[in-house]
Amino acid sequence: MILIRKVFPVMIMAALMLPGFLTDAIGQDSAYREGEKALCNIGDVMRRVEIHYYENDKTVPCEVHYYKDTEEPGEDRILWRAESETGYCENKMTGFVGELTGFGWFCESQGDIPPALELEGASN
Repeated sequence: MILIRKVFPVMIMAALMLPGFLTDAIGQDSAYREGEKALCNIGDVMRRVEIHYYENDKTVPCEVHYYKDTEEPGEDRILWRAESETGYCENKMTGFVGELTGFGWFCESQGDIPPALELEGASN
């Protein structure tokens, strides 16, 4: 019983601190470099999908952000994130934009896949 009393508070503190730690490691609170972006619309309704990179000249860690610019200006959702898998965010973004297009959205890509991705992919 003594062990539970000593360990349980430590486990609670660790669980409470973990989300903040993850946000600091990779998240909206960190500075990022914008990568590939797609602007999509149906009539006057706009959507935006962006990749955010969190290390200079590297494609991981990364996040795919989704914006509903018309309905929720300034708000975004993180759809996917990767800590170490090169190409993950780019593949997820490409698939998601393909789905939007399949649903009738007109999407236009802006920006290229960073040269670092080509270099990282070539070494695998």
